[in-house]
Amino acid sequence: MSDFAKMFQEMMAQTAEMGKKFAPDADMFTPASFEAMMPGVGQSFLEMAFGNTINQNGLDAKSRFLVTIAGLTSQLVLQEPQLKLAIESARVAGAKKQEITEVIMQMSMFGGMPVTTQALQTALEVFNAEENGKDE
Repeated sequence: MSDFAKMFQEMMAQTAEMGKKFAPDADMFTPASFEAMMPGVGQSFLEMAFGNTINQNGLDAKSRFLVTIAGLTSQLVLQEPQLKLAIESARVAGAKKQEITEVIMQMSMFGGMPVTTQALQTALEVFNAEENGKDE
């Protein structure tokens, strides 16, 4: 492992540890756990928040997901499952990898580099998992 890779890995571990101190129970709250408590809540919320209820003639889906990615990235404690879902949804809505990356990098001024680095890692995981292999 290179010195940079080792330093990056240590930084990520420190960031994760700090996040756990700020929100020790954050990993308990997942979309699946809410769905189990209230079936249909996820779909209802997404329809409300992303255009079927609130301001149907406003922002398009791609823009709404890019704004969501920005908001999640700028939070002090990264909400990885929600960010991953927002990135996947933004891709489906037509957002390019470069657009998503730029949004995340822009948030480094607000959330700091540790959370930005974590968000970039999440985006990279989503990009690598895409089955179609096209690079935009």
